Amino acid sequence: MKTLKLSLTVLGKYIICLLMCFFVTFSFIAVFSMFSLEMIGYEAAIFENEEATEPLEEYIHYYADGDDTKKAEAEAKKQIVVTREFADEFKGTPYIACHIISQTVSLILFVALMSSSLNKQGRADHNAVTCGRAKEDILKGLKVGLLPAGVSLASWVCLVLAKFGYFKAGLPIYSFLNYQFFGYQKLIFGSNTVATALSTGVLFLALLPVVITLAVCTVAYILGYKDISLYEKAVYKK
Repeated sequence: MKTLKLSLTVLGKYIICLLMCFFVTFSFIAVFSMFSLEMIGYEAAIFENEEATEPLEEYIHYYADGDDTKKAEAEAKKQIVVTREFADEFKGTPYIACHIISQTVSLILFVALMSSSLNKQGRADHNAVTCGRAKEDILKGLKVGLLPAGVSLASWVCLVLAKFGYFKAGLPIYSFLNYQFFGYQKLIFGSNTVATALSTGVLFLALLPVVITLAVCTVAYILGYKDISLYEKAVYKK
């Protein structure tokens, strides 16, 4: 029962981590886009008058093409032209830097949130075993991690079903339930926006979040049980 309770706690932190990583990634994309993207044109719709609901014509104008003669002609006829600017594709060095930084921050958040309770429980269990009040179970972290890893695995199954055309929402479900690895997803999925375009090799790579979730839970508990602090070892010297 204690293991199940701890597992539910870790699952709750897993969900919180997804939300935090979503806002972290969105924030980095917004900042990098603001400073790197340029407006390259606009979508235009020409209406007969202000009361018209259906456009007479719709077109796209790029600033690189020079003056928009269609817009000038329409305005000369007292017609209404509604425009909406659009930016260039988010790519190149800013795109890569954005996802590397956001992925690094997300991974740190993920490890910190997922490991805290397990590390603390490992220390408590070590004291209990030393005092003879409990039996040693060095794999408790692995058992606790089965629940959050199961969520990730279930999303992977949805992705596989989407790959073979059985479940259209498989890719977005996988993407959100593994949002702490969004940068990694962009790396393995590339520009593919539909699961049917993914290769079998990519599907196996998509299992990595499941493995890492189990590994973080297992190692965090063992480090706590053995009273090992990676932070102290990295910061302090004897």
